[in-house]
Amino acid sequence: MLINKYTSIIFYTIIFCIALFTRSLLGIEIFSFLIGEYIVALALISSLIIIFCYFKRKIDKNLFIAISLIYVNFILIIIINDSNLLSTYTFKSSSYIWMVNYLFLGLIFLKGKFKTNNIYYFLYILLMLIYTTSVIYYPSSLADLFIKYSDKFLYIKASDILAIYVITIFFVSRFKEYDYNDFLIFIGIVSIFIPLFIYMSRGAFFSALIFSLLELIQKRSYFKKSIFKNLLEGSRLSYLTSLKTIKQLSL
Repeated sequence: MLINKYTSIIFYTIIFCIALFTRSLLGIEIFSFLIGEYIVALALISSLIIIFCYFKRKIDKNLFIAISLIYVNFILIIIINDSNLLSTYTFKSSSYIWMVNYLFLGLIFLKGKFKTNNIYYFLYILLMLIYTTSVIYYPSSLADLFIKYSDKFLYIKASDILAIYVITIFFVSRFKEYDYNDFLIFIGIVSIFIPLFIYMSRGAFFSALIFSLLELIQKRSYFKKSIFKNLLEGSRLSYLTSLKTIKQLSL
């Protein structure tokens, strides 16, 4: 039980840091390898562990089949491209394959977690910190650290923000015991992030807008309870945030 607790803490910490600092963090070199390369290696190892657990009858058969298909895909790519299996580049170029394993790790670590509110607090905090570092304040000490030790320093991209935005709203909407306060939080999140997407990327903006409208339609019963209040507050907050966003990002 204690091991599982600390394993979960490590897992959440890694996800939190990667989502917040993205490419800058993954570009830090440790013992001649980048953190991103360690992440890919961990994904490869985890797939082997999942297969081992299957034979110990500790995981679902469908999960085992999915992992097996990943290996089949990898082998086919090696055969088609005549790649060298002993070369690290072979695994680097196929990193997108191994990263899928983190979806399966998520299924394992998050199983049964959706019944508690901790996972939703985690997502809310992550989303707000992403907004803070993107718009309000990015610590210069952190920027200097990444510039010095990482192979590339980048602020978080619109596509990465969009991913966390969608995941947060989706998880809360589908798995949490949804109430009117969650709906008000949803309105607040939409109000402050839509202006940010407008400035950062039109593609991200239209994607976020369509997703948000679909969620709004699904939650229209909550919206009708105080439609004028929500419209007024959401419009005011969106307007003020737009001014703040443009002013901060244009400096």
